[in-house]
Amino acid sequence: MGQGKKFQNQLAHRAVVQVGEPEDSGVVEIQDMMFTVSGATTDSHFRVGGAKGSELQANKCPKGGGINMDCIAASVLLHITPKASAYIENSWAWVADHDLDAANEAQIDIFSGRGILIESQSPTWLYGTSSEHNVLYQYQLSRAKNVMMGMIQTESPYFQPYPGAPLPIVTGEFPDDPNFDNCEQSTSLTCGIA
Repeated sequence: MGQGKKFQNQLAHRAVVQVGEPEDSGVVEIQDMMFTVSGATTDSHFRVGGAKGSELQANKCPKGGGINMDCIAASVLLHITPKASAYIENSWAWVADHDLDAANEAQIDIFSGRGILIESQSPTWLYGTSSEHNVLYQYQLSRAKNVMMGMIQTESPYFQPYPGAPLPIVTGEFPDDPNFDNCEQSTSLTCGIA
């Protein structure tokens, strides 16, 4: 679980789990794991909020509660860097839209910047993956090559367009971040939606 002072500044990016360093090579298999944060890969999933211990539940981050800075939880859920390669199957990158531990599973508003960012230049496969409820995008391929994605699923955050993207996320921190500068919120209710 990523939590504490090292994860409180959205401009100081830090991985909860990092697999290898640049120029490393080898094989890593991750199964039956859940990566989460307090406050953010076969059969593994990333869950941001919506459960006891996350401090991102209905009492703190209620639906329609506006932008609560304490409910900004992650900058990016999965980043496959240019020199990396991955095979990911049956994985879910989920920013909670409801509180799993509330009796009525109340809806909540949690803000995560980005879902899955792929910059890989090497063969990368995603089968049966899902990315949901991130502010800027669910999947982004940025100058990536040799990527195969099959049976992917997405959902935009239910709170959008109130606020509309990119709020409350700082853009320009990762390659090709959308900035939504061309969105005129007064004339389009759908432009500022991830």
